[in-house]
Amino acid sequence: MNLAPELREFVAAKIGSPEQLELFALLSRNRTRWWTVAELAEQMDAAPEAVGMRSFLLTSAGLLQSESSPDLRYQFKSDPALHMVADAILAAYDHDRNALFEDVFGRLPPDPATKFAAAFKVRKS
Repeated sequence: MNLAPELREFVAAKIGSPEQLELFALLSRNRTRWWTVAELAEQMDAAPEAVGMRSFLLTSAGLLQSESSPDLRYQFKSDPALHMVADAILAAYDHDRNALFEDVFGRLPPDPATKFAAAFKVRKS
């Protein structure tokens, strides 16, 4: 996949893992909806702790906005320039998601949010 260099740099700088890119894509496609972590976790079939950490990281990178009344919820940031970048990234994502992941992330270590969530899983003895 030949993602434009500026888009590759954007993803590499703002989105730290394929899992975060998945979350970015989901929220970008649903730009007006506010999501709880539980809703995102269910939609993504992922641990809520991992999704919560990814959401926090994307918010810290300026890609999402959050509100905490009554529950913590996230929404794609309302920013026309960001929407243009997101549209270009989504086009590449829709064309060949795996090639996009490989192009941008190569072989990265596991997502820190996944490792964080795994630390809290109850193990049967």
